[in-house]
Amino acid sequence: MESAAPDIGKGSFRSYTAGLCLAIILTLGSFGCVMLRPFPVPLTSVIILIAAVSQIGVHLTSFLHLNSSSTPRWNLIIFCFAVLLVSILIGGSVWIMSDATHNMMPQMPQE
Repeated sequence: MESAAPDIGKGSFRSYTAGLCLAIILTLGSFGCVMLRPFPVPLTSVIILIAAVSQIGVHLTSFLHLNSSSTPRWNLIIFCFAVLLVSILIGGSVWIMSDATHNMMPQMPQE
Protein backbone atom coordinates (compact mmCIF):
# COMPACT_ATOMS: atom_id res chain seq x y z
CA MET A 1 0.00 0.00 0.00
CA GLU A 2 1.52 3.30 -1.11
CA SER A 3 1.04 6.45 0.94
CA ALA A 4 -0.05 9.74 -0.59
CA ALA A 5 3.28 11.47 0.01
CA PRO A 6 6.08 8.89 0.28
CA ASP A 7 9.06 11.33 0.19
CA ILE A 8 7.95 13.92 2.73
CA GLY A 9 10.21 14.06 5.76
CA LYS A 10 12.69 11.50 4.49
CA GLY A 11 16.35 12.31 4.13
CA SER A 12 19.00 10.34 2.36
CA PHE A 13 22.01 8.83 4.05
CA ARG A 14 24.17 11.25 2.07
CA SER A 15 22.32 14.35 3.34
CA TYR A 16 22.47 13.15 6.95
CA THR A 17 26.18 12.38 6.65
CA ALA A 18 26.91 15.75 5.06
CA GLY A 19 24.93 17.51 7.79
CA LEU A 20 26.74 15.60 10.51
CA CYS A 21 30.15 16.35 9.00
CA LEU A 22 29.34 20.07 8.67
CA ALA A 23 28.05 20.21 12.25
CA ILE A 24 31.20 18.51 13.54
CA ILE A 25 33.48 20.82 11.52
CA LEU A 26 31.66 23.93 12.79
CA THR A 27 31.78 22.67 16.38
CA LEU A 28 35.46 21.76 16.23
CA GLY A 29 36.27 25.07 14.52
CA SER A 30 34.59 27.03 17.31
CA PHE A 31 36.24 24.90 19.98
CA GLY A 32 39.63 25.32 18.30
CA CYS A 33 39.24 29.11 18.14
CA VAL A 34 38.55 29.25 21.86
CA MET A 35 41.18 26.76 23.03
CA LEU A 36 44.06 27.67 20.70
CA ARG A 37 43.38 31.44 20.67
CA PRO A 38 44.71 32.10 17.16
CA PHE A 39 42.72 35.35 16.87
CA PRO A 40 42.00 38.34 19.12
CA VAL A 41 38.96 37.99 21.40
CA PRO A 42 36.56 40.22 19.37
CA LEU A 43 37.34 38.33 16.16
CA THR A 44 36.95 35.00 17.97
CA SER A 45 33.52 36.11 19.21
CA VAL A 46 32.47 37.01 15.66
CA ILE A 47 33.75 33.68 14.32
CA ILE A 48 31.84 31.76 16.99
CA LEU A 49 28.67 33.73 16.26
CA ILE A 50 28.97 33.03 12.52
CA ALA A 51 29.63 29.35 13.19
CA ALA A 52 26.59 29.17 15.49
CA VAL A 53 24.27 30.72 12.93
CA SER A 54 25.73 28.47 10.23
CA GLN A 55 25.17 25.44 12.42
CA ILE A 56 21.54 26.41 12.92
CA GLY A 57 21.21 26.56 9.14
CA VAL A 58 22.86 23.16 8.74
CA HIS A 59 20.51 21.61 11.28
CA LEU A 60 17.43 23.20 9.71
CA THR A 61 18.29 22.03 6.21
CA SER A 62 19.94 18.68 6.88
CA PHE A 63 17.97 17.29 9.79
CA LEU A 64 14.66 19.18 9.82
CA HIS A 65 14.48 19.18 6.00
CA LEU A 66 13.66 22.86 5.75
CA ASN A 67 14.00 23.65 2.06
CA SER A 68 12.26 25.50 -0.74
CA SER A 69 10.06 22.52 -1.66
CA SER A 70 8.30 22.57 1.73
CA THR A 71 5.15 24.60 2.12
CA PRO A 72 5.73 28.13 3.43
CA ARG A 73 3.56 27.45 6.49
CA TRP A 74 5.75 24.54 7.61
CA ASN A 75 8.87 26.59 6.95
CA LEU A 76 7.53 29.32 9.22
CA ILE A 77 6.54 26.86 11.96
CA ILE A 78 9.95 25.15 11.90
CA PHE A 79 11.80 28.46 11.89
CA CYS A 80 9.74 29.82 14.80
CA PHE A 81 10.35 26.62 16.75
CA ALA A 82 14.10 26.90 16.14
CA VAL A 83 14.08 30.55 17.26
CA LEU A 84 12.12 29.56 20.39
CA LEU A 85 14.58 26.80 21.27
CA VAL A 86 17.61 29.02 20.75
CA SER A 87 16.00 31.79 22.82
CA ILE A 88 15.25 29.38 25.67
CA LEU A 89 18.77 27.99 25.52
CA ILE A 90 20.50 31.38 25.51
CA GLY A 91 18.10 33.01 27.97
CA GLY A 92 18.29 30.06 30.37
CA SER A 93 22.08 30.00 30.21
CA VAL A 94 22.35 33.72 30.95
CA TRP A 95 19.82 33.40 33.77
CA ILE A 96 21.68 30.46 35.35
CA MET A 97 25.06 32.20 35.08
CA SER A 98 23.65 35.42 36.53
CA ASP A 99 21.99 33.58 39.39
CA ALA A 100 25.15 31.58 40.11
CA THR A 101 27.26 34.75 40.09
CA HIS A 102 24.83 36.46 42.46
CA ASN A 103 24.73 33.52 44.88
CA MET A 104 28.48 32.89 44.81
CA MET A 105 29.54 36.45 45.57
CA PRO A 106 30.60 37.00 49.18
CA GLN A 107 28.18 39.03 51.23
CA MET A 108 29.25 42.59 51.90
CA PRO A 109 29.56 43.48 55.60
CA GLN A 110 26.72 45.58 56.96
CA GLU A 111 27.77 49.04 58.14
